[in-house]
Amino acid sequence: MDVEKVPLDKKHHILVPGPRARAEDNQSRRPILGDSTAEAVVATLSYDAKSKYTKGDRVGVAIRAKQLDGWIREFLGRNPEATVLDLGCGLDGRARRIAPGPGVRWYDLDLPEVIAIRERIPALAPVNGAHSVIAASVSDPGWLDDIPRDRPVFVAAEGLLMTLTEEEVRDLFVRLVTHFPGGELGFNAFNPLALRLQRSHPAVRALGVTFQWGVDEPTDLEAWHPRLSFVAELAPVESPDIDRMGPTERLISRLMRRSRRLLRLDRLVRLRF
Repeated sequence: MDVEKVPLDKKHHILVPGPRARAEDNQSRRPILGDSTAEAVVATLSYDAKSKYTKGDRVGVAIRAKQLDGWIREFLGRNPEATVLDLGCGLDGRARRIAPGPGVRWYDLDLPEVIAIRERIPALAPVNGAHSVIAASVSDPGWLDDIPRDRPVFVAAEGLLMTLTEEEVRDLFVRLVTHFPGGELGFNAFNPLALRLQRSHPAVRALGVTFQWGVDEPTDLEAWHPRLSFVAELAPVESPDIDRMGPTERLISRLMRRSRRLLRLDRLVRLRF
């Protein structure tokens, strides 16, 4: 049976790299993430497929998603009745990879136009009755009012926060910390050097992405609210899965591990409150 295609205009091509990289990882001989949902998502989309990704790009995306998924699973293992917010979810099937238990409330949030696309893709349908979708800007304070505040929360934000201003990121963190009784935040963050490099990247310019926020020392974020505390940070080049890259990428990764500044170009950060 032919799959009904969901056309994407040029503006929404920004949604493609993530699922495409995860799908290509799943098609590889030794997948890192093993995301079959991503293959189904990509098969549903109709888009300009001219852009290419290196093996390093695919491995980096898979490593980042795998680590963030692991943090969520660990949190839910300690808090089987919790809330998960996947902010800026795009076309990611994270809830299907995690397969949360019946005591977990899961919310996927993105802009209304993105959610409209997402809802046309059968592979991204809610996994159960406790899985909800929110069509809103993450910077709009109103969406949080409708989410119960009686459970601990894990907030995931992959590929999102660097597109916001520092003021927007700070306001978001403060709203989350004051809304919930406790929880964790897991997100990837650029440092200022990465912001400058990404702005000149041809693929980034072609997608029309604007990156605004970066941070050198994640412990500095503790000053945003007295309840916030730094837990960990992890760069993809520190993962054992980096060995899946080619020899050139492995050499670059070894060199990056020798420089704290290069190591922090793009890494996952974990905070607790």
